[in-house]
Amino acid sequence: MPSIIPFRQAKPTPYPKSSQGFTLMQGFTLMQGFMLIELLVTIVLAGLLLLVALPFTSEWVTRTDIEQMQSRLQQAIGIAKARAMQNPKGIAQPLPVAVVCAGTDGLGKPELTVRQIPKGLAANVDPCTLADPGDKLWATHYSPKAQLRNIAGAQALSYLFFDSRGTVVASYCPQPNQCATTNQLQVVDAKDPGNANKAIIIASF
Repeated sequence: MPSIIPFRQAKPTPYPKSSQGFTLMQGFTLMQGFMLIELLVTIVLAGLLLLVALPFTSEWVTRTDIEQMQSRLQQAIGIAKARAMQNPKGIAQPLPVAVVCAGTDGLGKPELTVRQIPKGLAANVDPCTLADPGDKLWATHYSPKAQLRNIAGAQALSYLFFDSRGTVVASYCPQPNQCATTNQLQVVDAKDPGNANKAIIIASF
């Protein structure tokens, strides 16, 4: 008769211990805890740094937008003055020949345009709203954060008229107080126009 060998349940093997008395599983759990704490501390520090840097970043972006409008405005002024002095339509003095318009395009985006003023245009007609594509000489967009003003002006400018001598004239202005009156302008922060530190002067054009 064959002998019956009794079944013995195997005892679980204990986790080996380190020299400090921790098991490997306890050490792994402790390491996971430290990694989670380090991650949370890193996230908090990154958030604090972002909060500190955000105002400086915003100011830098605004300054860049103002400088960009200054550059594009000077380009527009050069084109408008050249066309005005060419005066291809023979417009008599002291009527304006060309105009720089600071307005918006069909999508509502801020836009600088240079337009030839049609001969015989009525004084109450805004040349910047005319649909004739032949009168539109040049156009570009600019940031809504930048705004054009007279040196001591409290209102944004929309028009910069030139006569056949290349001189700034304001007698034709279709909107009161929205035309440049001299050859000294400034580009300012639209949200903080009174801040002289952000303004850029454009003079003697």
